[in-house]
Amino acid sequence: MAANLRLGEMSVRVGPWGGEDGSQWQYEIKADERITGYLVCANSECVYALHLNVDPKNQVLKLFGDVGGDRAPGRCDTFNFEDDEHITGFSGTYATNEAGNTYVTSLSFITNKQTYGPTGTPRGTSFLLPVTQGKFVGYFGWFSAGLSSLGAILKATL
Repeated sequence: MAANLRLGEMSVRVGPWGGEDGSQWQYEIKADERITGYLVCANSECVYALHLNVDPKNQVLKLFGDVGGDRAPGRCDTFNFEDDEHITGFSGTYATNEAGNTYVTSLSFITNKQTYGPTGTPRGTSFLLPVTQGKFVGYFGWFSAGLSSLGAILKATL
């Protein structure tokens, strides 16, 4: 599935991929902001933290999850974009564990220059959201002990 947006359309939500365990969350950037990077943390079970870097103030926004703590052994990857780089898609996998909970097990972010990731362990059902027109302005999903699902908020570009 590729997302195509036309001018004049409001923002649209695409997805989410994964389950509906835990609590819903959502973040949409403001008109004067730009996503400049990500921090993604995962262990062998799931992605458990996602933070955005957003300009103009280069602030770090925690979408969900804490870095460190009792999640070890795990890995956190930081992806910082160049000034002319922007997100054009994301992909990943999700799986249901023995307790019946569904978690995103791996995530990759695709830009106009390269693919960052995967962070986590690719297994289960795969998903991919390439955006050929429009831009990423936010994310939404479900989170419990880890990322249960991930979707995107997209907006048309000039």
